[in-house]
Amino acid sequence: VESQDNDPTSLLNWTRSLIKLRKENQAFWASSQWKPIVTQGAPYPMVYIRECQKEAYLVVLNPTGEKKTVTLENISKAAVGEKLTPVLSQGKVEYKVIKNGDRLTMGPTSVMIVKIK
Repeated sequence: VESQDNDPTSLLNWTRSLIKLRKENQAFWASSQWKPIVTQGAPYPMVYIRECQKEAYLVVLNPTGEKKTVTLENISKAAVGEKLTPVLSQGKVEYKVIKNGDRLTMGPTSVMIVKIK
């Protein structure tokens, strides 16, 4: 525990960050809504939205050992060319708004949580 406590990238500190995010944001509470986003082709990355009246987060999971890219219909409502910064992430991830939608690029075994509202 001591070695993981001192490592900001450890599983222990990742879990602490998730717990903190859940406690501080109503979108992750039990009373919030969970909306799956259907992507074309393979089941991964898994994409869903957690939201309440005040806020919304896009959660993207890639548990595979391969890089995955998916384009979604403009979920973020951000400007074309803008790169959105995840609130939390593990692995190599990128969220960029392009002309045709939102492009999510996920490295192997990665996750990102992005505030969209």
